[in-house]
Amino acid sequence: MTKINPFSILLIICFTPIIGCSQSASEFSMEGLKKIDAKDYAGAVIQFDNAIKLDSTNDTYYYYRGLSKSLMKNYTNAILDYSQSLNLKANQKVNYMRGIAKVEIMDYASALEDFNASYDLKKNEPSFYFFRGSCKLHLKDLQESILDFDKAIELNKDYGKAYFLRAMAKIEFNQKSSACEDFQLAKKLNDSHAEEMIKKYCQ
Repeated sequence: MTKINPFSILLIICFTPIIGCSQSASEFSMEGLKKIDAKDYAGAVIQFDNAIKLDSTNDTYYYYRGLSKSLMKNYTNAILDYSQSLNLKANQKVNYMRGIAKVEIMDYASALEDFNASYDLKKNEPSFYFFRGSCKLHLKDLQESILDFDKAIELNKDYGKAYFLRAMAKIEFNQKSSACEDFQLAKKLNDSHAEEMIKKYCQ
């Protein structure tokens, strides 16, 4: 008769509950989404880390980990996660979010590529044209930037920041009178920098 090792029995008793309670990648992901909703972004990153350890082929885990990092203003690492998500699966939403993160680190040329790649998904959203116009403004493509700010304002008449940046583009484009009109509109819409520019260019 085979003698049973008491230590083996102890191992089974101790570790079976842990194995039985182990979480799946999708469960870690769900916990991560709850953390995002609760604004616990660092906690969310940990949950998506765990999900990725169990399933490194799921593009959404990288996307949401990148989103969590963006919300923590950790844009460089967020871009890495967005890029990994896109390597696994094309997704215009991820391009758009990566573009915003690139704007934050002033990588305007690369951000513009991402915004153009997300056009079909975001073409009816004023923020799309605002961010794309901002990239073009920084890249000194002034006429095209004004067209994007025009579209942002067409879609949202109360977009103060779009009026402000359109005014900045017009100043660069030697359209001072029209720029000052935009600065005044931006001021009425509570843009925090409009008053300073009015004093500088319009008095």
